[in-house]
Amino acid sequence: MDYMEGERLDKVCNGLPEEEKLDLVDLKGEYIGSLDRGTAIYGRRFNLEGGPFDMEVEFIHFLLSDTLRVAPQILRDIASCSLRTDHKAVFTLGDFALRNINAKDGQVMGLLGWENSGWYPEYWEYVRTLNGSDHRLSWYNYAGQIFPNCYEAEYINDRFLGSLLRH
Repeated sequence: MDYMEGERLDKVCNGLPEEEKLDLVDLKGEYIGSLDRGTAIYGRRFNLEGGPFDMEVEFIHFLLSDTLRVAPQILRDIASCSLRTDHKAVFTLGDFALRNINAKDGQVMGLLGWENSGWYPEYWEYVRTLNGSDHRLSWYNYAGQIFPNCYEAEYINDRFLGSLLRH
């Protein structure tokens, strides 16, 4: 393990000048890790692990596999029907939150938290970033600029699904 210069953005983002925030917005896409097709990790209160998955429909079955037994069947059906299966698989950090970005003088020094990285549907990083963000921090407002595509429906679906899961 090496020392990484900089400060975690969750500690300093609200105090950064606007131009420095805009410089940091371009960091997405510059950091790609190994491509080892490891297991998928989905965590809210604790981690659920599975995969690798060859198709998105298998990933969705994995997500739905941990629904609460007491969740009404109609809500399970709504969750199942609302999840699309036509997204591309892309390699993501899996935890693209401010606490995992080290920056210094308007430059990204590196990303932390690679334990959740892997191949996920293209919306995954966007959804996980919004779910893991402290909405009181100004950085939250830059998500639309950081990510080339916004996945609002997938975000809403993930929040709904989260209300039905044990983990």
